[in-house]
Formats: sequence, structure tokens, C-alpha cells
Amino acid sequence: PHTDNRYYNKVRFCNGIFIAVGPAQISTSTNGTTWTRTWLNSYIYEAQDISYGNGKYVTYVEGAKVLTSSDAIAWVMKQHQCLIGNYYIYGITFGNGVFVMVGSKGITARSTDNGETWEVPSTFVSNKTWKGVIYNNGKFIAVSIDGLVSTSIDGINWTAPEQIKDEFGNIVTATFNGICAMP
Repeated sequence: PHTDNRYYNKVRFCNGIFIAVGPAQISTSTNGTTWTRTWLNSYIYEAQDISYGNGKYVTYVEGAKVLTSSDAIAWVMKQHQCLIGNYYIYGITFGNGVFVMVGSKGITARSTDNGETWEVPSTFVSNKTWKGVIYNNGKFIAVSIDGLVSTSIDGINWTAPEQIKDEFGNIVTATFNGICAMP
């Protein structure tokens, strides 16, 4: 949407607006055509995903930093000690009053206070790279880059990962970059 050759990693429709996140930038649009950059920083901060819930937009950037905003214009960045460890967060979602993030090295994290504080499990369910997470039918569903799926009711306790299979029970071999749930 801008002329400075920057790209976006994800575009979502949240709370009545389109919102795009990428390397050191967040942009919004009411129509998907005309965009306004609302946050710009150095190239060291790259957001991969964004979510909205309870009146807050929440995204993650490198360095264990979470950005929150109530209007998608003014952003507050805060570092969280429990997220330090060279993790790369690929997915974030909101459901049942909880924000959940997933990413590299098996990390999962949740916030029950609109992104102000974060909690990670005492042990990770897997060391796989989780590429996406969504909330549907009362549970969080995470998918790994190599086709594993894990679910959680609370965003902190996850089921043992299972390989995705087709309708005949054959293991699906594919590279996954996200997840989508249909009602």
C-alpha cells in the first residue's frame, strides 16, 4: 500500500477495518484500497500477525516485544521477559477473553489481560515451529509448519500434536503457513 518497497506479512479485517502488519510497520484501511501507516519503526521489528479482541489490537515484534492499541493508531510497545529466547511469533488470535500467540521452538503464550502480561507453559508441547493459531468452537487450534495440529481450551495446556491426515487416513505432507476455520 506504500511506495517505499516494504512488504506486509499479514492483512486482517479486525473491528471494521483492514489492518496490515510487516517489517517495522502497521497500516490501516477502511476500504482495502487507501492505506494509512499508523506505526513505523526501524527494520529490526517485524510483525507476522495481528489480532483484535476486548477493544485491543495486539501484535508481536522481535525482541520479546508486544504492541497494543485501542484504536490501531497509537501503539504501546512493551517487552515481556517470558518471551525472551529468540522466539519468532508467527500467529496470534483472540478467543474466549484470551489472546494466544504461537511461534518458533514450540512457543505458545497467552494473555488474559488484553496483552498487558503474558504467560508461557512450563513445558512446550513440541519443539516444532507453529505457523498459525485460530480460535473456533471453544478451542484454540495451532498448526505447525510440517502439518502437526494441537488444540487447547485455555491457551496454556495443549494436546499432544497430531499429524494432519486426509479423508483416507493418509498423512498429509505439505508446508503450512497458517490456519483458517470455517463456521
